[in-house]
Amino acid sequence: MPPPDGSNDAMSLKYQGTFVRAARDCKVINGQLVMKIGVQGRIIVGPAGGPGQVEVPLRLAVVDQSPAGTKTILTKLVQIPVAVTNDDTGAVFTHIEDNFAFPLPSSAELDNYLVYIGFDPIGAQEEDRARSRPAVRSKPKPKPKPNLSAPTG
Repeated sequence: MPPPDGSNDAMSLKYQGTFVRAARDCKVINGQLVMKIGVQGRIIVGPAGGPGQVEVPLRLAVVDQSPAGTKTILTKLVQIPVAVTNDDTGAVFTHIEDNFAFPLPSSAELDNYLVYIGFDPIGAQEEDRARSRPAVRSKPKPKPKPNLSAPTG
């Protein structure tokens, strides 16, 4: 995972994440395709890193990659807490997403569907910023004033 400032200086690397394994299990339940997605990965400490807690921003996505274009069907960002120790072996993490569900497409459409897993530090930063912003409340609309010159009757 690159430094948040976007620099590529190798000495500023705190942690590097890799995926070791991924698996999925699909079932059709009540017209929904329900996936169970399992991911195993590893965090390695870089020159600027050290022991402590790391939040791994894992993005899961199902995409329809048809000849007509690419369309996101379902996406989810999950923050996985990983405890990194002081040794050089790194830390292993796992995540299992049980109910990754969407409407069952036709079998022809399903051939174009792909499952992606990846690290999404930018999405995690945007989500953090959105959470830290104060809630914006819209002002209530003023009630219309009665038209006193309108005919009654």
